[in-house]
Amino acid sequence: MLQFSKRLVSKGVKVTLLTISFEECLRDKHAGSVAVQTIADDQQEKNRSMEDRLINFPDLLSQKLPEIIVKQRNHGYPVSCLVYDALLPRVLEIAKQQGLLGASFSTQSCAVGTIYSSVYEGKLRMPVEAPSVLLPGLPPLFVCDLPSFVSDLENNYPDALELLTGQFSNVEKADWIFFNTFNSLEKQVSKFITVV
Repeated sequence: MLQFSKRLVSKGVKVTLLTISFEECLRDKHAGSVAVQTIADDQQEKNRSMEDRLINFPDLLSQKLPEIIVKQRNHGYPVSCLVYDALLPRVLEIAKQQGLLGASFSTQSCAVGTIYSSVYEGKLRMPVEAPSVLLPGLPPLFVCDLPSFVSDLENNYPDALELLTGQFSNVEKADWIFFNTFNSLEKQVSKFITVV
């Protein structure tokens, strides 16, 4: 996300990269030409588990992000678009509520995105019982080729799988969708994704 932000800055776009912090010690800074601002919950108890903190994060995001948007506007830098990590679909809802454009940025490859999307849409049922699966734009995949959160027959990490597949809950409402990939490496699957 930082590298993508730097590319945008090189094209003359003002970028502020928001990060998550559960520790008060992290402060706002700059990463070269990219301003970095931290969303922190000063009210959180330090002895709460990371799982509890992550469960409460969407509520924190819904509260803090609109405040940051107003702060940017008041400082003469009105926000026009929120580019968000695809794992945080709540940001798109906030963007639309604020009248902003929203762009989903998947830090995973198109192939991995296709697999998680297929699970989300029910096209790839779990547990995967066949020795191999066929997904649009991808060669036949053996179960061992799938991400561990999908191939794990015990489904030991249901919360992680829900997070990874939940990124597709509102992606069709995004104004843009970006993937961290090279077209020449994922030619077939990137063609399929652009059609969808």
